[in-house]
Amino acid sequence: MRTAVHRLRHIRKSIAVPGLPGTALVVVALCLVARGAELDTSMLPAPVFAEEPGYVDLYWKAWELAWEKIREDEGMPQSTFLHSGRDPEKISLWESCFTALFTKYAPDVFPGIQSLDNFYAMIHDGEDGTLRVEYPDNPPILAWAEWEHFKLTGDTARLKWLIQDNEYLQKHFEYFHNRHAVWDQWQKTYGWSPGASGMINTPRLRKMPEKHEDVCEGGGHDWTCRAPKTRYSDGTDFRWADATMQQCLAARCIREIAGAIEATTVEEEYEGRYAEWAEAMNSGNYRWETFDYWDTRGALVDGGGTKPVKPRTVDRFWVLLSGAPDSARGTEMTDFYLRPNLFGGPVPFQAVNLADIDADFDGRLWRGSMFPAMAYMAVKGIAKYGFEERADELAHRVVEHMYRTFEQFEPHTIWEAYSPTQRKPATDTNGVDLVKGDYCGWSGVGPISLFIEHVLGFHSINATSRRVEWRLHHAGKHGIKRLSFGPVVTDIVFEEGMVSATTNESYTLAINGEEHEITAGEPVSFAAEPLSVRDSLPRPVRLPLGKGVRVEAEGELDYPISKEESEGYAGYLCHIPWRFICGCSQGWKIWVDNNSELPPVPRGSALLMRLAYGGAETNPVRANLVINGEKFTTLEGTNTDWMYVLLRDVPLTEESNTVVVEKTTVNYMSIDFVEVLREEDLGAREPKRQIVPTGRVLMPGVNGTLVLSIAESGPAAVDLLDVSGRHLARLAAGYLRAGTHRFVLPDKLRNVHGVHIVRVQTARSTRTGMLVPGK
Repeated sequence: MRTAVHRLRHIRKSIAVPGLPGTALVVVALCLVARGAELDTSMLPAPVFAEEPGYVDLYWKAWELAWEKIREDEGMPQSTFLHSGRDPEKISLWESCFTALFTKYAPDVFPGIQSLDNFYAMIHDGEDGTLRVEYPDNPPILAWAEWEHFKLTGDTARLKWLIQDNEYLQKHFEYFHNRHAVWDQWQKTYGWSPGASGMINTPRLRKMPEKHEDVCEGGGHDWTCRAPKTRYSDGTDFRWADATMQQCLAARCIREIAGAIEATTVEEEYEGRYAEWAEAMNSGNYRWETFDYWDTRGALVDGGGTKPVKPRTVDRFWVLLSGAPDSARGTEMTDFYLRPNLFGGPVPFQAVNLADIDADFDGRLWRGSMFPAMAYMAVKGIAKYGFEERADELAHRVVEHMYRTFEQFEPHTIWEAYSPTQRKPATDTNGVDLVKGDYCGWSGVGPISLFIEHVLGFHSINATSRRVEWRLHHAGKHGIKRLSFGPVVTDIVFEEGMVSATTNESYTLAINGEEHEITAGEPVSFAAEPLSVRDSLPRPVRLPLGKGVRVEAEGELDYPISKEESEGYAGYLCHIPWRFICGCSQGWKIWVDNNSELPPVPRGSALLMRLAYGGAETNPVRANLVINGEKFTTLEGTNTDWMYVLLRDVPLTEESNTVVVEKTTVNYMSIDFVEVLREEDLGAREPKRQIVPTGRVLMPGVNGTLVLSIAESGPAAVDLLDVSGRHLARLAAGYLRAGTHRFVLPDKLRNVHGVHIVRVQTARSTRTGMLVPGK
């Protein structure tokens, strides 16, 4: 039998009891599900969100489904647990960890964190169970789940049980490392397998032979043997960057846990390990020219090397959550990865960048689906680097997508993963069947944790310091009631410019950085102002076909862009990958329409398009752009090269618009996206040739020079990148004095209209800006 602390806990709390003066001491027992018992929702936090009450309905649905997943099985070491995973005869380690990340809001009702005890007992104590552990070497995120649970509960007894009494978290760190390490002179990272990684059909392994088997090197599938490595046909190892990222995160969380219980020796040991694993990531997996971290492959013998493996997948965000990149590097990576054509689109954080050759627009599990669990991880990663507004915005998109699917698709439930392009669940690995429904399970982190923490805005809740940090950014009535952390139970609601709060015990409420002491007793009310909410049109926004933007080819199609050929492509415009781009003989016609499902296109907007010309005999090549029947400008470019064209002060109207790109000196043109941006998002209008506070640089597109204003003297490097982050040219390096500097662009970049990135690195900071054509 497991200890009472982890089997049937009794938690003493002082809470306000109606009809009694002050507070009364109430003993609350961990509720064990009984056959036919109903969930008592009065024991759970109750969110308020007048802007979209449907999100609240989805929230309660998630708890209802999670309640049905609680099992009582005397054949398991921890007999009461919440089952997570696709297979009812197995338990999934990493899915159970994500489940604990939402059951932390109801630890007296749901045995989420106790479910992890089965993994400790079966993997590290050798105990048996009626259910199998699906992959004991799943992503090693136990320490993260435990640390996040502790911040809500303040349960130091459990931390001591984990770190000092049983050393479970240290054992698991060593277990994973010894099982998978590829710790050679070339790189510090891990071999793994698709199943163990959790991403069972990821395209990251597409250079693999068609037939391969994940078996231990000595044969068989025994947990205890050294794990298989994913072999390429040339005998090299595939090295999983996310494994190193997750071990780095585990080391950081073990360090924090040890510090919380004053286990100094463990804290110092894992401080060193965290530094070592972070250095491994930054030296072995980072690619400065693309702003991010790659998987690699390389020989395991002396004289071997490593090569980056480049499918962009959502697991990259683990490195941000680990905190391994420094501020400049983390900011660069976040800026880059949150572009709409990568992971910041209408349905963000899809499993694979949808421009990838193996991406599937219906999901096909890890070939393109949006997993709420991965979205939660990614949101936490970008928030760690100060992108709180973007984190809230993207979390809102995730919850909205889940809710709209819940509302529109039958059966009305919560799914394992979601389509990245439509309001429906994703397809499974065969591309036909749907993923699992009623999946809470790890999908509960979307409608519960993302909703509370980033839609409502309660970014930080800490039981130990008795502090709540609220990023108040909605104007309507919203908040949360019965929020419990440590001994505190509180209601916090904003309505009509006033915050009202009640509590059983005192704590600090920080609203947009301003602190308020909330004391027990009578309700407290005070004025508060939400952060200025950005215009309803996202920045930038790519409008989906049929919902604001339509595209058709003028003339004959040289090759089709969809199975329907000339009928057009039915997905999101921002997600058209290169292999589907249509080369057409006369040009493209683009409609930018307003309708009830999209925010209106503002007057004076800007259009950003990516075009390619081909078939011309001379450079530069030109095409006319006609807006609403009148010529707007002539576009210039280089034959066969993709170019990003930014058009400012475009005379769009509030009604329907037509934008026609006409053939002139080219034989065909292709297009793969159109963005509509607000003019004010492009930065200051004057002066046009400096790094403006928004981080964008305006430059003439014809005279081949770039003018920058350097704020202070010192060593600096000025580089030019394309929008994918590829390094194009170094414009200057050395000691630069404060003031205005003029740089001559390389010949190959002259007279080319398009968008690039300028990067200015100094000893103190790295700043990037968008380079756009001037007028």
